[in-house]
Amino acid sequence: MRLSTVEIVCALAIAALCGVSTPAARAVDCNSNGIDDAQDIAAGTSQDCNANSVPDECDWWDSYGGHFYTLVDSRAWQAAEAAGVDLGGHLTTIDDADENNWLLDTFGDSSNYGIWIGLYQDTEDPGYSEPDGAWKWIASQADVSFVNWDVNSPNEAGSGDENCGMMWGDEIVVSQFPGQWNDFDCAGVYPGIIEMPDCNTNGIPDGCDLDCGTACGPCDVPGCGSAGDCNSNGVPDECDWHSYGGHVYALTETTTWQDAEDEAVALGAHLVTVNEDQENEWLLSTFSESGWNRLWLGYNSAEAQNPVGPYEWIGEQVDPGTSWDGTGYDNWDPGEPNNIPGEYYVEMYMNDQPTGAAGTWNNAPDSGSLPNDHAGILEAPDCNTNGVPDACEPDFDGDGLVDDCDPDIDSDGVLNPQDACDYGPLGAPIDCDGRPRGDMDGDCDIDLADYAVFEVHFTGPNL
Repeated sequence: MRLSTVEIVCALAIAALCGVSTPAARAVDCNSNGIDDAQDIAAGTSQDCNANSVPDECDWWDSYGGHFYTLVDSRAWQAAEAAGVDLGGHLTTIDDADENNWLLDTFGDSSNYGIWIGLYQDTEDPGYSEPDGAWKWIASQADVSFVNWDVNSPNEAGSGDENCGMMWGDEIVVSQFPGQWNDFDCAGVYPGIIEMPDCNTNGIPDGCDLDCGTACGPCDVPGCGSAGDCNSNGVPDECDWHSYGGHVYALTETTTWQDAEDEAVALGAHLVTVNEDQENEWLLSTFSESGWNRLWLGYNSAEAQNPVGPYEWIGEQVDPGTSWDGTGYDNWDPGEPNNIPGEYYVEMYMNDQPTGAAGTWNNAPDSGSLPNDHAGILEAPDCNTNGVPDACEPDFDGDGLVDDCDPDIDSDGVLNPQDACDYGPLGAPIDCDGRPRGDMDGDCDIDLADYAVFEVHFTGPNL
């Protein structure tokens, strides 16, 4: 159990009074970057906005298994979950006994009663029953597999509906089960453990990659706010999009075929065109663990209004002569497409099912063969192969070619030095190399970094 600040101060005072020597201060490297924390703070490599001599990236978060965890102060379960969403996470999911024990060791002394976790009872689920039916994790909506209930729980005791889960703290006085779980009224006011992913393993929670938040808040650390989120789903682009053959692929949020295509178009994409066995197999391996049983492809016979075809790729229909054109490839499940009226849209099975093998295709109505059991695979061009759709990249002249791939950035019809930069300060003179005059470091901007280059060039480095 951690000592309080008062206990530490008292111990040092007693040691001084009794003539006991205290050990010399030792280096601490909480962020494991090979540099003492005090040096990190002094050099500005790490911030210490609350001046407690602990780098902010260690002060706010604890890490385990590639995820970050923090504690929000006492509030109702729903309010704790909302605070987690604001940070790009959720109340924690506990996958096994090791994680449960780590959470107890890390946060167990934060409450003398209980601590909210991401466990809740879905009263709308067909399997709901009291006291132990339809318990789920809020982050994934998945049924609970690992459980650590205390011997009396769940029990639906108390005055309210006990549909939220808590972990007993290690200072619990009404029970002898620290670290075990109890069902409790969701209106109860307790601290909550928030779990935040770090999909790109850069040492910053994903939510902080996207937004630095408030000053001196959990996300106010070096590198925050540097990631893009092209489809506004709360996941950094480098984790959300998967690259294959010069295109990038992701899943839609919507579930009907037409809504999925509309969502794709809004991102400069279409539902996927599949051109070969290798691509089909790559799609299956990439998205088979997505949680969806079936995923929409761009193949459809909506124009013909005939379930047996002819089928066309939506990208080829809407944008003929582009990289969405098909090659005539298909991978129908035996017996498909069938002749059931209204089944004009094609889905891929993500796992073996009674109706077909994983990776094979089936025709279905716009709502899917099983409603709410679908997402769509969208495909977008990525001309500079940086893992981000072209539609999310700068396009200075608006000609549809991202600047990295556009030889005539200013769209004047002439390939010349003025195409070196896609922008410059309004009215600033342009040098013969196409860059703003004064752009000493060649980044197409005029800023303090240019002054540093100028200073070194003309006065020499400070020695």
